[in-house]
Amino acid sequence: MKTNYLLPPCCKIIGWCMLLPFMAIFLFVLSDSSYDGDIVMKVFAVVSDDGWFKFIETGILFEIGIIGLVSSLSLISFSREKDEDEYIEKIRLQSLVQSLMISCIVLILGTLFLYGISFLLFTLLNMFFLLITFVLIFNIRLAKLRNSCDE
Repeated sequence: MKTNYLLPPCCKIIGWCMLLPFMAIFLFVLSDSSYDGDIVMKVFAVVSDDGWFKFIETGILFEIGIIGLVSSLSLISFSREKDEDEYIEKIRLQSLVQSLMISCIVLILGTLFLYGISFLLFTLLNMFFLLITFVLIFNIRLAKLRNSCDE
């Protein structure tokens, strides 16, 4: 079956290479609130503390981390395997549905049991949860398939 919606397999390698540095940037900025070496730049903001549609000066390292993480996880998730066939496509679809279900359950539980700053941190981390769970579930199932074929 032709899977036109997937990226070429080389994009997966690029995504894995990008993942570690951008995750390090994201976690560093997230964990170290006293960090003063941020990259300050003038950016266009649709909504900010100063009003609507204004140019503001802000640190962009956190945004770079988020964009890099989403980009790398997307490259990993949406790249076809070298040996992509109907069965791998079925595994991909099942993994996507299962990760979506898990993500919805985690979102509901977080909404019920987290409040204040903890909830804000949860919503921030929840942006990546669907992609991370998909990558984990798909790669685990794919590894099991390949191990069973090798035996």
